[in-house]
Amino acid sequence: MGTWRLEDLPADRKPVGCQWVYDRKRNEHGEVIKYKARLVAQGFSQKPGTDYNNDGTFAPVMRFETLRTLLAFSAVHNLKLRQFDVKSAYLHGRPNLLLGIKISQGNHIVTLSQTHYIDALLEKFGLADANPVFTPMDVKVKLDNVMEEQDNEGQGEKNDKVTHRYAALIGSLMYLAIGTRPDIAFAVNKLEQFMQNPRPIHWTAVKRVFRYLKYTRTNKLTYGGDDDLLNTDFNIFCDANWASDASDRKSISGYVITMAGGAVSWSSKKQTSVALSTAEAEYVAATHVAKQVLWQRSLFTELDFDIPTTSTIFTDNQAAISISHHPEFHSRTKHINIAYHFLRDLIAEGILNTIYVNMRENLADLFTKGLPRELHEDMTYRIGSLSG
Repeated sequence: MGTWRLEDLPADRKPVGCQWVYDRKRNEHGEVIKYKARLVAQGFSQKPGTDYNNDGTFAPVMRFETLRTLLAFSAVHNLKLRQFDVKSAYLHGRPNLLLGIKISQGNHIVTLSQTHYIDALLEKFGLADANPVFTPMDVKVKLDNVMEEQDNEGQGEKNDKVTHRYAALIGSLMYLAIGTRPDIAFAVNKLEQFMQNPRPIHWTAVKRVFRYLKYTRTNKLTYGGDDDLLNTDFNIFCDANWASDASDRKSISGYVITMAGGAVSWSSKKQTSVALSTAEAEYVAATHVAKQVLWQRSLFTELDFDIPTTSTIFTDNQAAISISHHPEFHSRTKHINIAYHFLRDLIAEGILNTIYVNMRENLADLFTKGLPRELHEDMTYRIGSLSG
């Protein structure tokens, strides 16, 4: 195919080593359909500026938000999907499996699922026979103070082998959390904070996430389906859980952006500084989602899709809305990092707006804390994660 040519080694140069890497390509059912081999260069032996140009070497990757947004758009307009695989002899066809995600399409509906990946993880980590549970986190269990308490009791000795296995579990969950399972995003974000020295209670909590995945293994992130969902409007929700981390009293920011009835973008993240009030934590969370909304709007503009003049962010804190609309609240905001105040400029320019939504209707609540079963299932359904 003319993908390489043999050359003489330049003078005073050492060849870069190489190694064969083998893999199995699987279909949407997890069955092996192809054996793959790739000869890879040991790039770690190269020197920047000598063996390659720092300014011109990069590896472009696809953002999951881009994929999900385009799939939601295709559901609204009933566009037929095609996949192009340049490396496999330039074949193209319907995308049944993309990046380990099964994609199914019907009339004005697109679904994403990773059932086979979940099954493989349960088998790999010996949890295939675990008892299923209805929520990813037990709301009664507090994880933050365990580190200090057990250190005082002499149970804090670190075990590298245990830590490595815990990290492997978290890494496997993370791919689900950023791909098709927003319902476990908060749990994974919380549990990854203990990777340096996990304790028994953290192991139990991680296994609970897998038990929840077993219960919901066939869930599909769904776009379209019902007529009232067939539009390209963004529904943007943000929330914060003030001073919820007992170890450092930092707050959790969460947001979710839905389109065509399904989540296209979401985040659960600890804030970098301590907020002095609920209003401040909510204001920081609104700024966090504002950056993502700007990116979503730029994506639509680049693709020549219609966008509204103003995008509305829904939040359940009236004080945060007042701060974002009225700069005169100086005494309440003078200590807030100036980086967060660009939200005010976006509102003043009419690009964004913040509107109050009742706490029960704020879908971002799912990304800031563990929820009881009824509320968790309601929120999960409303962001488009439907049982298969």
